[in-house]
Amino acid sequence: MPSPPATERPGRRPARSRRPSAATLLGVLAVALPVLVVLGPALLGRGVLADTALLTRFAPWSAADGTRVATTNLCRSDIVDSVLPTMAELRRQVAGGRYPQWNPWPVGGAPVAGPDYGQWSPFALPLWVLPLTLAPAWLVLTQLAAVVAGTLAWLRRLGVPTGAGLVAGSAVATSGWMVGWAQWPQARVGALVPALFWAAERLVQRRDRGSAVAVALVVAGLLLGGFPAVTALAVYAAGAYVVARLAARHLVGARRPGAWREVGRGLAWGGVGVALGAAVTAFTMLPFVLRLRETDLAYRESYTGTHEALRTLVTAAAPGSQGLCVGSLPSSGVLPVESVTYVGAATLVLALVGALAPRRPRSRRGVVGFLVVAVAVTVVAGWLGGPLLWLVQKLPGLAANPIARVRAVLEVLLVALAALGLERLLRPPPGVAGPRRRRRWAFTAAVATLAAVVTVAALVDGVRDAVAKRYVDLFAPEVAWAAGVGLVAAVAVVVALRTGRRPVRLAAVAVVVLLVAGQGTAYAARALRTSPEGTFYPVTASHAFLQGVAGSDRVASSDFLAYPSTLPWYRLRTPVGHQFLSEPWRAYLLAVDPRVQLVPTLTDFSSRSLPLADVGRSPLLDRLAVRWWLAPGDEVPGTVRPARAPSPAGRVAVAAGRPVTCGVAAGGVRAVVVTTATALRRDPRAGTAPAAVTVTLDGATGGRTLPDDVPAGTALVVPVPAETRTGAGAATLTFTGIAAGALDGGGDQVRCGTVAPAADGLRLAQAAPGATVWERTTALPRVRWADRALRVADERAALAALAAGVPDDTVVLPGGDDGTGDGGASSGWGAVTVTTDDTGVVAASVDHPRAGWLVVADNLQAPGWSVTVDGRPATLRPADGAFGAVAVPAGRHEVRFAYAAPGLRVGALVSLGALAVLVILLASGVAARRRARTRG
Repeated sequence: MPSPPATERPGRRPARSRRPSAATLLGVLAVALPVLVVLGPALLGRGVLADTALLTRFAPWSAADGTRVATTNLCRSDIVDSVLPTMAELRRQVAGGRYPQWNPWPVGGAPVAGPDYGQWSPFALPLWVLPLTLAPAWLVLTQLAAVVAGTLAWLRRLGVPTGAGLVAGSAVATSGWMVGWAQWPQARVGALVPALFWAAERLVQRRDRGSAVAVALVVAGLLLGGFPAVTALAVYAAGAYVVARLAARHLVGARRPGAWREVGRGLAWGGVGVALGAAVTAFTMLPFVLRLRETDLAYRESYTGTHEALRTLVTAAAPGSQGLCVGSLPSSGVLPVESVTYVGAATLVLALVGALAPRRPRSRRGVVGFLVVAVAVTVVAGWLGGPLLWLVQKLPGLAANPIARVRAVLEVLLVALAALGLERLLRPPPGVAGPRRRRRWAFTAAVATLAAVVTVAALVDGVRDAVAKRYVDLFAPEVAWAAGVGLVAAVAVVVALRTGRRPVRLAAVAVVVLLVAGQGTAYAARALRTSPEGTFYPVTASHAFLQGVAGSDRVASSDFLAYPSTLPWYRLRTPVGHQFLSEPWRAYLLAVDPRVQLVPTLTDFSSRSLPLADVGRSPLLDRLAVRWWLAPGDEVPGTVRPARAPSPAGRVAVAAGRPVTCGVAAGGVRAVVVTTATALRRDPRAGTAPAAVTVTLDGATGGRTLPDDVPAGTALVVPVPAETRTGAGAATLTFTGIAAGALDGGGDQVRCGTVAPAADGLRLAQAAPGATVWERTTALPRVRWADRALRVADERAALAALAAGVPDDTVVLPGGDDGTGDGGASSGWGAVTVTTDDTGVVAASVDHPRAGWLVVADNLQAPGWSVTVDGRPATLRPADGAFGAVAVPAGRHEVRFAYAAPGLRVGALVSLGALAVLVILLASGVAARRRARTRG
């Protein structure tokens, strides 16, 4: 008898064609499209995939090229004022051989040993090794690759074709969560949600040590991503998936012996994997948990029982229906990153097909049922609330967290259903008859009814809101466009299901895939904007000046001038910032300015409660070591000296680039004041930069920007730092960017008044177009000596005493009396020499004839700070409301304040132990498989 062909030998699979199928090629196209269109230019360095152009909304950057935010996503400011500046600091510390634990620049210093910035996520590698102008794009690319790989791996384990898996991966990669939070830690967590379901499915199928290792690695990656609430949601969802799948495989239908044992084994290995994954991250999670216990999270209580507005579900198909925050803030009032639940209109059509598709093989039992129920539970809890939301928020890790974050899981569940729907189009299943068919019709009716009710309710709520808030012109076209995409997709689905001709079916499938990828790419391109590289933290004249003079002192401003949260990028200390605040620091800032806390994690001073004229008179700012203050160029406090009337009176013509002069009387000057005789208007031919005027006076140079239209009769205040001049002289003014106009004057001399210095604690140090820099002359050093101690009952009493005024040589201490440093005459600051002022370490040499106190005006009341005097541990005392101080005996001593993140050492040991266990499990699993193959 002749041997069978090689492709039909017993025990071998039939030979496969190496040529990819048409469906696979469509899947590759779906993945490639967003990469090429959205990321391509930024990956090559053509622009920055971060919204740094929003800096041009603020002075002093706006003085260079004007405001350029027409194509900028204004709701992604966290990347610019928090994520990138912090990553830059972490890179500097690691490059200097230090493990990052403390960021000294914002809010008096802040802990960074936790995973808050996702810095230890595997996806953060581009942020560590690439220039930060390139890193954001490559970060998003690595996340996209992980999403596609995880989705494909999960669906392939379920037997879904590769092409459908790739299309699903593209849909998740361009979903609302992944695009909205693209460079945030949230997306680094979301990128691993599909991989978690892959690990869960592997656990269901194999229930072995290797499965526990897979679960552990994914859970560790989720936690390292830096957003534990989403990790908790994903783990709960995956846990429910494991339970449902194990029950469906082993406990439903004909039960085999040992079924309960298999279920228990799967759950046990899953629990081991989750526990090991958490333990691997203990080096960063333990410091995070310990810090969280000291953080005031009372504001989160408002999240309990609060669900998302039903209208935001419209964004699942129409992502821009309520605004994407590009160029302007959305009139709907929603924050797109927190509300857009986009998966795509065509994806939703496919998801409905997947939910209604006839049952697939036994090996996939329970998958569709779980996905449908999980989607329903998620929608009810997240968008309707009620008892189900109450129950969800009782789960550990979810209390007081916004339920809107469940979108990260919901979008993956919907896309998984869509993949099953696409499989239905590619692989028509056998018919279903008898009772099963009747049950299928009942299930179909229930799912279709639920989908219709939710869709109608969301649309009605959306229309009402659009009418009430007057954004129908935005809402209606977006919804109509999404409806059109959905309609075309539905027609293509019907054609694919009805036709018996394979080419027609493939053409219909291609239409659906292109709609999925096309709408997703269009949404990502609209929401993820590229900024010109020139807007990537430009160093203005104001920044350069402050970098030269600020040293260890602090810099502040009001009303977002110089966007103070970005000052850490320039290595400038600021008392405010985009950070969680310790309670003492928060109380201190509120004592300075009751309006300072804009949101729980963002602080900035307000000129309404802290006008520039009062900035130099604040004893609380003195103690904060705020020596430098940025202010608008048109605001100059002081004594106004009116101009003398020229003879003869008249006007002096001015034009761009043509200098004019005026006489200035003797004495110090903060500003020259001229009056417009005609309107001065910006010349549209002058480019994007705003109009400006510069002034020179006795060697000093100043200037300011101008509005586009300056009416006639306006007194233009032009700052110039000439406070120390004594004699009379002439000022020269030069305008740029204006059309022809005129100033009050006579002959060839402009009529000039001045603003003279006042006894207000301020000195004008620099005046550049866009901003002025003022020195607060009464500011105290950050590290200072105090001869005396004023003891008060508590921190509140300390702040009250400081606000009323306390002698500079006195430190205010809450609590009891230890008899150190009272009485005696002040001896000034010369007794202290700062020897180290580095990240997490402040050291000083003290030489003083009497005992006293060394005070550091940093956030030293944060847990983890300690102090030694001459190498011996000493008591670190709360001081001056929010700072720290140590008693120092008379004589010469070396004092060292140092920060060590609580829990870091213990966490590192736990992490090493967990890694060792993982290696053992992995090695033993490999050995067991080899033994099994040998026996086989």
